Amino acid sequence: MAFASDRCLRFSPDISAPQAAPEIDSFIDLLTSLDFKMTSMRAPRRLATEAEVAEIAETQSPVVVKTEIRNSESGRRAVLEYPVKTLNHNREHQRFQVDTGPVLWADLAAVEPDPIMSIRLAYVVFNRFDQAEFVKRAPTVLKKDGGEPFSIEDYREFSVHEARHEFFIDGLDG
Repeated sequence: MAFASDRCLRFSPDISAPQAAPEIDSFIDLLTSLDFKMTSMRAPRRLATEAEVAEIAETQSPVVVKTEIRNSESGRRAVLEYPVKTLNHNREHQRFQVDTGPVLWADLAAVEPDPIMSIRLAYVVFNRFDQAEFVKRAPTVLKKDGGEPFSIEDYREFSVHEARHEFFIDGLDG
Protein backbone atom coordinates (compact mmCIF):
# COMPACT_ATOMS: atom_id res chain seq x y z
CA MET A 1 0.00 0.00 0.00
CA ALA A 2 0.96 3.61 -0.48
CA PHE A 3 -0.38 6.03 2.10
CA ALA A 4 -1.39 9.66 1.88
CA SER A 5 -2.68 11.59 4.88
CA ASP A 6 -6.32 10.96 3.93
CA ARG A 7 -6.33 7.80 1.79
CA CYS A 8 -4.28 4.82 0.73
CA LEU A 9 -3.58 3.07 -2.52
CA ARG A 10 -3.75 -0.72 -2.57
CA PHE A 11 -1.71 -2.69 -5.10
CA SER A 12 -2.56 -6.27 -6.09
CA PRO A 13 -1.88 -8.29 -2.95
CA ASP A 14 -1.49 -11.52 -4.93
CA ILE A 15 0.73 -11.62 -8.03
CA SER A 16 -1.50 -14.36 -9.46
CA ALA A 17 -4.57 -12.07 -9.34
CA PRO A 18 -3.43 -8.86 -11.05
CA GLN A 19 -5.44 -5.67 -11.04
CA ALA A 20 -5.41 -3.38 -14.07
CA ALA A 21 -4.54 -0.49 -11.73
CA PRO A 22 -4.17 0.08 -7.99
CA GLU A 23 -7.32 0.99 -6.07
CA ILE A 24 -8.10 3.51 -3.37
CA ASP A 25 -8.71 1.41 -0.27
CA SER A 26 -11.50 2.44 2.07
CA PHE A 27 -9.91 0.79 5.09
CA ILE A 28 -8.11 4.08 5.72
CA ASP A 29 -11.42 5.28 7.18
CA LEU A 30 -11.03 2.66 9.90
CA LEU A 31 -7.70 4.04 11.10
CA THR A 32 -7.69 6.39 14.06
CA SER A 33 -4.15 7.55 13.33
CA LEU A 34 -1.32 6.99 10.92
CA ASP A 35 2.12 7.58 12.38
CA PHE A 36 5.16 7.06 10.18
CA LYS A 37 8.49 6.57 11.93
CA MET A 38 11.48 7.42 9.81
CA THR A 39 15.10 7.53 10.77
CA SER A 40 16.98 10.59 9.56
CA MET A 41 20.65 10.67 8.77
CA ARG A 42 22.41 12.47 11.58
CA ALA A 43 24.90 14.23 9.31
CA PRO A 44 24.00 13.64 5.65
CA ARG A 45 26.89 13.91 3.24
CA ARG A 46 26.22 14.24 -0.49
CA LEU A 47 28.28 12.16 -2.92
CA ALA A 48 28.91 14.35 -5.93
CA THR A 49 30.89 12.19 -8.37
CA GLU A 50 30.77 8.73 -9.92
CA ALA A 51 34.09 7.98 -8.23
CA GLU A 52 32.65 8.82 -4.78
CA VAL A 53 29.63 6.60 -5.39
CA ALA A 54 31.82 3.74 -6.64
CA GLU A 55 34.10 4.14 -3.62
CA ILE A 56 31.26 4.08 -1.09
CA ALA A 57 29.90 0.92 -2.76
CA GLU A 58 32.89 -0.92 -1.28
CA THR A 59 31.80 -0.03 2.25
CA GLN A 60 28.89 -1.05 4.44
CA SER A 61 27.56 2.52 4.61
CA PRO A 62 23.83 2.80 3.92
CA VAL A 63 23.10 4.93 0.85
CA VAL A 64 19.96 6.97 0.24
CA VAL A 65 19.13 8.44 -3.16
CA LYS A 66 16.85 11.33 -3.99
CA THR A 67 15.67 11.16 -7.60
CA GLU A 68 13.76 13.91 -9.37
CA ILE A 69 11.94 13.06 -12.58
CA ARG A 70 9.99 15.46 -14.81
CA ASN A 71 7.59 15.22 -17.70
CA SER A 72 7.91 18.24 -19.98
CA GLU A 73 4.58 17.56 -21.72
CA SER A 74 2.46 17.43 -18.55
CA GLY A 75 4.64 19.87 -16.59
CA ARG A 76 4.55 17.46 -13.66
CA ARG A 77 7.49 16.35 -11.54
CA ALA A 78 8.07 13.86 -8.75
CA VAL A 79 10.78 13.53 -6.15
CA LEU A 80 11.47 9.99 -4.97
CA GLU A 81 13.61 9.23 -1.94
CA TYR A 82 14.66 5.67 -1.18
CA PRO A 83 17.37 3.50 0.37
CA VAL A 84 19.59 1.71 -2.12
CA LYS A 85 19.52 -2.06 -1.78
CA THR A 86 21.94 -2.94 -4.59
CA LEU A 87 24.84 -0.71 -5.56
CA ASN A 88 27.21 -2.36 -8.02
CA HIS A 89 30.51 -0.75 -8.89
CA ASN A 90 33.56 -1.08 -11.08
CA ARG A 91 36.67 -0.03 -9.18
CA GLU A 92 38.88 0.21 -12.25
CA HIS A 93 36.59 2.58 -14.16
CA GLN A 94 35.08 4.23 -11.05
CA ARG A 95 31.54 3.52 -12.28
CA PHE A 96 28.42 2.47 -10.41
CA GLN A 97 25.00 0.99 -11.03
CA VAL A 98 21.95 1.23 -8.79
CA ASP A 99 19.32 -1.51 -8.99
CA THR A 100 16.77 -1.20 -6.23
CA GLY A 101 13.12 -1.45 -5.41
CA PRO A 102 10.35 -1.70 -5.35
CA VAL A 103 9.90 2.05 -5.06
CA LEU A 104 6.80 4.15 -5.59
CA TRP A 105 7.08 5.52 -9.13
CA ALA A 106 4.83 8.30 -10.39
CA ASP A 107 3.61 7.98 -13.96
CA LEU A 108 3.84 11.66 -14.80
CA ALA A 109 2.22 11.19 -18.21
CA ALA A 110 -0.91 9.58 -16.71
CA VAL A 111 -4.09 11.58 -16.88
CA GLU A 112 -5.73 10.83 -13.54
CA PRO A 113 -8.14 13.08 -11.64
CA ASP A 114 -6.51 11.94 -8.38
CA PRO A 115 -2.67 12.11 -8.54
CA ILE A 116 -2.29 9.12 -6.18
CA MET A 117 -3.80 6.93 -8.92
CA SER A 118 -0.71 7.53 -11.09
CA ILE A 119 1.56 5.76 -8.58
CA ARG A 120 2.89 2.32 -9.42
CA LEU A 121 5.41 -0.11 -7.95
CA ALA A 122 8.67 -0.21 -9.89
CA TYR A 123 12.34 -1.02 -9.67
CA VAL A 124 14.75 1.76 -10.51
CA VAL A 125 17.98 1.12 -12.42
CA PHE A 126 20.62 3.67 -13.38
CA ASN A 127 24.37 4.16 -13.79
CA ARG A 128 24.59 7.90 -14.30
CA PHE A 129 23.38 11.04 -12.57
CA ASP A 130 21.02 12.26 -15.31
CA GLN A 131 18.84 9.29 -16.31
CA ALA A 132 16.81 6.48 -14.74
CA GLU A 133 14.96 3.43 -15.97
CA PHE A 134 11.91 2.31 -14.06
CA VAL A 135 10.64 -1.25 -14.48
CA LYS A 136 6.96 -1.08 -13.56
CA ARG A 137 4.92 -3.92 -12.09
CA ALA A 138 2.08 -4.76 -14.48
CA PRO A 139 -0.25 -7.61 -15.45
CA THR A 140 1.58 -10.16 -17.62
CA VAL A 141 -0.13 -12.87 -19.65
CA LEU A 142 1.62 -16.25 -19.62
CA LYS A 143 0.92 -19.59 -21.23
CA LYS A 144 2.36 -22.87 -19.94
CA ASP A 145 2.97 -25.78 -22.32
CA GLY A 146 0.18 -24.83 -24.71
CA GLY A 147 -2.38 -24.56 -21.91
CA GLU A 148 -4.82 -21.79 -21.20
CA PRO A 149 -3.30 -18.32 -20.79
CA PHE A 150 -3.23 -16.86 -17.30
CA SER A 151 -2.12 -13.56 -15.80
CA ILE A 152 0.33 -12.68 -13.08
CA GLU A 153 1.87 -9.40 -11.99
CA ASP A 154 5.53 -9.00 -12.82
CA TYR A 155 8.04 -6.20 -13.25
CA ARG A 156 8.14 -5.86 -17.02
CA GLU A 157 7.14 -2.42 -18.34
CA PHE A 158 10.09 -0.06 -18.86
CA SER A 159 9.99 3.71 -18.64
CA VAL A 160 13.12 5.78 -19.22
CA HIS A 161 13.31 9.27 -17.72
CA GLU A 162 15.68 12.16 -17.65
CA ALA A 163 16.46 12.38 -13.96
CA ARG A 164 18.54 14.12 -11.37
CA HIS A 165 19.98 11.85 -8.69
CA GLU A 166 21.56 12.88 -5.42
CA PHE A 167 23.35 10.27 -3.31
CA PHE A 168 23.65 10.62 0.46
CA ILE A 169 25.43 8.74 3.21
CA ASP A 170 25.54 9.52 6.89
CA GLY A 171 28.76 11.50 7.32
CA LEU A 172 29.13 10.08 10.82
CA ASP A 173 29.22 6.53 9.44
CA GLY A 174 31.65 6.84 6.58
